[in-house]
Amino acid sequence: GSAQHMPAIYDDAVDNRRGREAEGATQKNLEAAVTDWLMEARRRRRLKSVNVFAAASEDQEHLVAIQSCLDEPTIARPLFGNIPLKWSGSVRREVRRHVRIREATENPRRTSLLCNSGNTGTGKTTLLQQTTLEGVREMTALMNEHVKDMETAEKDSLCPLGFFVTFNTAVTPIDLDSEFLTGKTVPILTAIALRMAYSVVELPESYDEFARKIALHCDMASDEGNFDRIVAALRTVLRWKGPMFIGIDEFKIPFARRTLDECIAGLERVCRCLLDKASKLFTNAPEVYTSYIAVSVYDAVDTVQLSVGSQRRLIAQAMPNISVRDVAQLVNVVDKLTLDQSYLGILGKKRGKIGRLRPHQLLFLLHMALSTGTPRIMSECLVEHAEDEISADGSVLKYHHPDTQTLRPMFWSRSIVRRPRRGNITEEECICAARLVAGVVAADIFDNRVSAMKNYRVFALDPDLTGSCTVTDVASVLKEKETATAADNQQGGSGTRVLVSPPFLRSVLKCWSATSSSQIRRHLKDLADTLAYHTDLATAIVRAGKALVALGGKSVLPVCDQLIAKWNQTTTVGFEHLAFDALCLHLSCALQGKNYQSAKVLLRRVCSTVGDTIDGIVMVGQLERVDIPNFPTISIDAFAAKDAELNDDDAENSKLKESLAAAKNALGEQYDEMETAVNRLTPKHPRRTIPPLAGNTSHMRLQSALARGQHFCFQPSNPNNQGEDGAVCLRNSGDLLVWTVLLLH
Repeated sequence: GSAQHMPAIYDDAVDNRRGREAEGATQKNLEAAVTDWLMEARRRRRLKSVNVFAAASEDQEHLVAIQSCLDEPTIARPLFGNIPLKWSGSVRREVRRHVRIREATENPRRTSLLCNSGNTGTGKTTLLQQTTLEGVREMTALMNEHVKDMETAEKDSLCPLGFFVTFNTAVTPIDLDSEFLTGKTVPILTAIALRMAYSVVELPESYDEFARKIALHCDMASDEGNFDRIVAALRTVLRWKGPMFIGIDEFKIPFARRTLDECIAGLERVCRCLLDKASKLFTNAPEVYTSYIAVSVYDAVDTVQLSVGSQRRLIAQAMPNISVRDVAQLVNVVDKLTLDQSYLGILGKKRGKIGRLRPHQLLFLLHMALSTGTPRIMSECLVEHAEDEISADGSVLKYHHPDTQTLRPMFWSRSIVRRPRRGNITEEECICAARLVAGVVAADIFDNRVSAMKNYRVFALDPDLTGSCTVTDVASVLKEKETATAADNQQGGSGTRVLVSPPFLRSVLKCWSATSSSQIRRHLKDLADTLAYHTDLATAIVRAGKALVALGGKSVLPVCDQLIAKWNQTTTVGFEHLAFDALCLHLSCALQGKNYQSAKVLLRRVCSTVGDTIDGIVMVGQLERVDIPNFPTISIDAFAAKDAELNDDDAENSKLKESLAAAKNALGEQYDEMETAVNRLTPKHPRRTIPPLAGNTSHMRLQSALARGQHFCFQPSNPNNQGEDGAVCLRNSGDLLVWTVLLLH
């Protein structure tokens, strides 16, 4: 019986042997094919003479520009999308954690993933380019400790190289891959390796021709094997044995037609191959591995799911906060972007001496301010403003006004409020969101080792809220005190900070019961109301910009100058309101701890040095907001008559509306926008104030608040500004009724 089956067994053995031979030939042919292609480029002297490669010429230029700044920090910063390059404070710190420290978990061994995430146009690509270059610099520092006694040729062969791989460029479009890289799963490693090989050649043939030619030799059942053989060809031709740092941009794009689980599985496959299985070039300290990577994705929540599922820790980089302050750096690169001198004058060091802003200057600053948080839109506005024409006498001949399609997606002009995808939001999760907004959290919300961090991720990392919330780099916003920074560093990460617009705050409030007894909700609502009031007002001014620029500063239509003057006055007071609301939210969250703390510790994350001058321990508890219109106060309110006008229209507003009505015909199509701006400006601040009355004076209200013996705060609201801008009364611990009073100026 067995004899009858021998031919079949023999045939199977022959087929298996032939299959292995064919597979071996394919693998050998793949490495040979890539080697031949690269050798031809070398023969024609088309190999790039850099140590960090990118396929697209624009990306390569950016990498060279960043490297020049790293090598010579004193030179003027290059323009990225018409915005001066801004260094992220997190890059060097997080790259060091990934490269030098090689953070990883044990049992199972999982190397931490260096990554960033953000909405479209938030600067992910530029941050990844900085990271790739910094990664190569850090690898070079490690290698120098090992190769100092080697011959020059051996040193050169061990130099680190970097590769910036993006799936978001027409130079190496991902759509082409699906035509010749087929399989049950996306051959993501093969796609990465093809782009690495293609990027080292100057002015190569089209990627389509190259990839089709090489794909014929790829084994679609061995994605990792394809990667190894393509990189082996690179090493042969470049005579290179050193480590590599690969920055992978827009990782989700190759999986656009696949499920989220497939994308996460693909990212895990890349991490396993290039991180967990990477061999050591040097085993003695400092250890150096063959490969390091950094990845950018759209949705942080996807990366967090990978982290939780694979037990792989994330080293998550935050976005640098690009603002008007960074646009001011344009005065140092005027030869590269032609902005009118009237703009450069208000951005330079002499801006304090230029006097009152002209309407076109004010509108320019508002365009920049509203687009803070969306660098791509800011850059596009700068490009348009470079075409503005301003005459010598200040007359505006040509001016860029953002249309509705440009205004709507600006970070501070967005108005749509979305709920998180996950339902059944708890009050604790809302409080965690408020704590994150207030900046009192000293932990990394991407750290999956701490189970409590998941409550902070519900809002901040929700895909539907990314347009109104950006995880930002605290080092690019403020210089924290040493105590806070040291506490963060002890945890191996950095405290998360977020830049949020009103829709994000509204989303938290929608999910938080209005009947809640938490004073944190009250302070969050106050901040949301104030912020929404001023961002809506600024947006309305921009929408009315055509009339303001064309007619402002002229006596023809006084309504334009009246509107600008009223906006200036309102916004000046608005900064006081915003500062006070933010301070109260911050302190309210900080006071919710379990243990008493010193005022110095309580204020360590506040932009003030006053905490260093205060002794005493503060109780924990709620920070109540009370209505005290006048402070300092006496038994009878000296300004009660004026305070009674707080919620009524005044003569100034009436005059503004009369001027608007008189200008209706002259304004033409711009009348509706002007009317909207006036209507938004004339109502008082949304804060509701109860005017002092006999038997209910400011003094009596203050005495009542003191009698309760708890923390409380209030913002005086007398229009003639005879009082303080804000007061926070913190109850000290102990039996005696003693308060530490913070006055806001």
